Order: sequence, then C-alpha cells, then structure tokens
Amino acid sequence: HSAALMHERMAEYIFWGEEARIAEYDEALSLLGESCPADRARVLGGKALALHYLFRWSEASAHAQEALELARVAGAAAEEAHARMTLGTARAFLGDPEEGEAQVREALRIAERVGRPEGRLRVLAHLAEVLRVRGRTTEALELMDRGVRLAAEQGMTGSFGHVMAMNAAEDLFQLGRWDEAAERLESGDRASLRD
Repeated sequence: HSAALMHERMAEYIFWGEEARIAEYDEALSLLGESCPADRARVLGGKALALHYLFRWSEASAHAQEALELARVAGAAAEEAHARMTLGTARAFLGDPEEGEAQVREALRIAERVGRPEGRLRVLAHLAEVLRVRGRTTEALELMDRGVRLAAEQGMTGSFGHVMAMNAAEDLFQLGRWDEAAERLESGDRASLRD
C-alpha cells in the first residue's frame, strides 16, 4: 500500500511529462489492486487528469467515471470533486458541454464544502474552461478574477494565481478588450519577477 502511494506521489511531482505521470499512476494502481477504494479513486482521478492534458478525453472520461464511482462508495468527498471536475471537462470537450458544466459545478460545490484551497482553485480553472467551450468567455473571466483573489488570500499568487491571471488575460483578449489584456500580462510578468 505504501509503495502504491509512493508511485502516486511521484506522479504528482512529474511536471511536463504526462506519459511518465500516467506510467506512475498505472504502477500505483497495479500495487493497490482492488482494495482501498478512496486511494484507488484518487489515483484514477490523477490518471484521468493526465489523460485530459494529453487531449485523450474519451480515456480521461472513462477513468474519471470509474474514480467517481469509487469515491462515492468510499464517501471520499475530495476525490469525488476531483473526479467530477475531470469528468465534466472531458465531457465538454467530447461534445456534451451542458453535462460537463453540471459535473464541474457539482465538483465546485463539493470542493467548497471540503475547504481545500488547492482543490477549489483547480475546479474553478476547469469550470472556466468548460464555460469557454460553451462560448461564455465573460463568465470564465469572472471565475478567473475570483480565482486570482482566492489564490492571493491563500498565499498561492505565484502558482494558481499566476495561471489564472494569464487565463484572464487570454479571456480579455478573446473578448476584444486588448488594452486590459496587455495590462494583465504586464502585471503578471511583474508579479512573477517578485515571486
């Protein structure tokens, strides 16, 4: 069990290498077997997200669905929120943005109840992505602004806050608000130099 969790942690710390992350998640899953549904849900959820980042949305959806079912059986709220987040985003990209939005909004409701700032911020980013798929860029921008504020409150300006600020700049650009977009980009560059 501890070896499986070590592989899961390794996957979490691999940056810019989704295939390597997936291999670590697969190793963790093989060591977990069918026991420990909450741990299995967390690992499957991580693998689903890595697949999503590779644009392998059908696989991401299937793994997230399995993670969701296990999380619900285990009563693991954080794992359920994560699975719903990825499931919803994948479904949106697979052509069902309405269902996708419903899943991610439920993920946000759960994440806000669980109270882990990192989880809430991640779900906000995914909800904004689904809204963009639905052509609702102004709402996505509002979520990114909310995320920037939340990240600042939690001391995460240099990580989540920076990403959300850059996403907000892209939203502003898409909305034709070019001067504001440029200002956000410049502000983000200055903030990253301070961090």
